Amino acid sequence: MTEEIKLNSTEKSIMILNAFIPLNQEMGTRELSRKLGLSSSTVSRILQDFLKYDIVQRNTQNNKYQLGIGMLLLGNSVNQSFAKNNVLQVAEPYLVKLNQTTKENVGFVVLSRERMIIMRELDSPLRIKPVSHSVGSEPSWHCSASSRAMLSFSGEELQRKFFKRKREKFTSKTITDLKTLKKQLIQIRETGVSFDYGEKFDDVWAVASPIFNHKSQPIAAVGTYGPAFRIKDRLEGELTELTKKTARHISLCLSYQPPSAD
Repeated sequence: MTEEIKLNSTEKSIMILNAFIPLNQEMGTRELSRKLGLSSSTVSRILQDFLKYDIVQRNTQNNKYQLGIGMLLLGNSVNQSFAKNNVLQVAEPYLVKLNQTTKENVGFVVLSRERMIIMRELDSPLRIKPVSHSVGSEPSWHCSASSRAMLSFSGEELQRKFFKRKREKFTSKTITDLKTLKKQLIQIRETGVSFDYGEKFDDVWAVASPIFNHKSQPIAAVGTYGPAFRIKDRLEGELTELTKKTARHISLCLSYQPPSAD
């Protein structure tokens, strides 16, 4: 067992996990020991530790092991991460173009596991800028144009979960009445665009449009926002059209029909 002496416990654990690739077939302690060149006692000790965290599961009929629910949860987390990063990578050139064209702040929010997360913020190049949002934070759905844009196209079950969340009053224009918010979601679904007229910050207005994946599911939203005095004459015209166009292009890319970013 000179080979085993050269390996630390982490390397031995990884070897055991890799042994189940690619079919996750059941294997016993001795079978793993022979396959990996590790002692049976080492394999048994590591498998017992894995059992505590559901990394592996044991068939009580034959005492053989295979990867368990813990590995499935880890894999799903990796998939979620890759999916989010891929969406942002696809969206980036369109977000930059929107930012450069409008010269206003541009935000990108994603929907992940019943949470809406700010993934990207591009600041306005102009001297007077609105309050920026922190990347990685979760906006309050009831006063976020981007969050409402996504939620309006989401399923009823997810909507009900968001409806149960606390709705804080941030400004005199913040809408907290659930009946009014539900009517807004219906309107957003009809128009494909969501507005915010100072609901989180008094002097900040915004417009947002949802982004869909290849299954026509809302997974993100792009928003354009700025000081009310500067964008009030542009919000429902130019900024709305450019924001919707950006969201549409990103959605097309995610549907494997990428248009030109130019």
